[in-house]
Amino acid sequence: PHLPPYFAMGGPSVLGPQPLLRPDTHGRLQLQEEGLALLREVGAPVHVAFTIGGSRCGKSTACNALLFGPEHGGKCGFETGSSFDPVTTGVDIAAKKLRDGGTLVVADCEGAFHICGSAQSARGFGSLGLLAYHLSCVVVHVSMGSIDERDIEVLGHLAASAEGFLESSPHSEGVAKTKDSSRSSLVPELPSPRLLLLVNGARFDLGDAVARRLLRPPEGAARQCARSAIARGFSGQPALEALPACDHQAYWPKVDELRRRIVESPAAVLPSGLQASGADVAQRLAQILARLHGDGPTPALEPEPAAEAVLRSMHLDPLVEEIANKFAAVGSQPSSASGTPVRLSRSSRRPLSPSKQGITEALTEFDERAASVPARPELIQEVRERLAARLTGICDALARGRREAALRRPDSSSRLRDSSLRPDRSPSTENETRTPTPPCTPTGKRRSLAMLQASIEDAELRLGSMQSGTAQRLAELRQEFSFAKEQARQLAEQAAASEEETSAAVRSWHERWQDRLQDISLELAHSSDVQVAASNEAVASLREELRDTEALMPDVISCASLLDDLRGGLEELQISK
Repeated sequence: PHLPPYFAMGGPSVLGPQPLLRPDTHGRLQLQEEGLALLREVGAPVHVAFTIGGSRCGKSTACNALLFGPEHGGKCGFETGSSFDPVTTGVDIAAKKLRDGGTLVVADCEGAFHICGSAQSARGFGSLGLLAYHLSCVVVHVSMGSIDERDIEVLGHLAASAEGFLESSPHSEGVAKTKDSSRSSLVPELPSPRLLLLVNGARFDLGDAVARRLLRPPEGAARQCARSAIARGFSGQPALEALPACDHQAYWPKVDELRRRIVESPAAVLPSGLQASGADVAQRLAQILARLHGDGPTPALEPEPAAEAVLRSMHLDPLVEEIANKFAAVGSQPSSASGTPVRLSRSSRRPLSPSKQGITEALTEFDERAASVPARPELIQEVRERLAARLTGICDALARGRREAALRRPDSSSRLRDSSLRPDRSPSTENETRTPTPPCTPTGKRRSLAMLQASIEDAELRLGSMQSGTAQRLAELRQEFSFAKEQARQLAEQAAASEEETSAAVRSWHERWQDRLQDISLELAHSSDVQVAASNEAVASLREELRDTEALMPDVISCASLLDDLRGGLEELQISK
């Protein structure tokens, strides 16, 4: 992989920490350029780990141990403290060069559940949890001393909230508002992260066997929902690592084991399957943050408070059921269908029918009775909107029922004939006409005109409702088509970009291998020439030495003649003797 400048030039083994996310005055997370610049310096492969958990449980200390090791000594790294007040705000980030290649990126998130901490993470991990889930290769949940049911519940809530968050379509207003708002919601899904449960200062012997038992609730306990969400939302089997006290002799071996678990997890990838770099992680972070701040539907970032759940279930929900049932009962009366005014309750001053006036009076009654419920205004407004939607649905259902009843009625001639034969049952039926009739008009015809006019008004009402519903549905279909078209265009662009990136990578590797093979061939040719020249020099030297040796050797022929003469002399001497 391509090495970043600070790695290629022998830069520091650890970069950071730097601020990555900070909340503004409205509690919305804002990107920080220092952290983005650090991410852009990191090349592929990159292993991203976000540490989440309760406040003041040692997340920053664990991050420092992972990145800096025993030589840290508290001189650098993530800020830590020994007071009760929370220390980390938002997200800080740092990167460590790995000996076997790649980079470990660790993000230290602000703690949750602190009574003096951020309002966005008072009962859960908030938007930071969603970002950690969709950016991490490994989500490291940190607790102090042990792990309990609260940790399982909040992790289950995070997994259930994050599932399908990036695939949910934005509201219709958000799609029609701007092109960028719809594009910000098109964030591709990536493989689910792994979950690693880290216990600081563990008081018990914990391990993977305990982690496996965590997802098996006791029989008869209603705890299966959170565990099912964890099993479905995180990939693989959750791991559990327990760190002793910092001065314990087993602390740093445990830290090395924790680092090994994180690094052995799959590195960050792109939607195309290629390995992602730090710049790709920074781009995905910006996209998820834009989706989180956009107009699309946002899941509940924190669990519902226990007191609000009680107020909702014991007071507000029964009130909604009572008003809705009473509204439906009044709307289904025959007098309301024929246009006769009715009252919803004794406190109502004006007569109403299942229409806009009836919905207004029903909501007014809800406001009067919900004022005594000690709940926050946002919760009452949420329940009120749900009641308004339900009342509107009841009106639509009653209108459909009247239309179906009108289709099942006999034809108008038989109704006129029957009405002319029936006596006048009540003198008040003459007041049903909405427009005056001539004095000489017979009573039967006057009644028939009243029924005809009521039918026309009912038909106009149904027609208007159908037109508004059709127009609304047509607008929704157009917006959904625009969203699908934009999504298809972006997917096509991503596919083209991925194909181009793959082709460029293949060409780069091909060129590099060609250059390498050419260099090897040149080196082999040069080495062969050098060896041949050395061999020729050695052969010439040997020939010279051979000539010198031959020059030093005596003449064999002259030696042989001398030996013959000596032998003849000896023979003659023997004969003479």
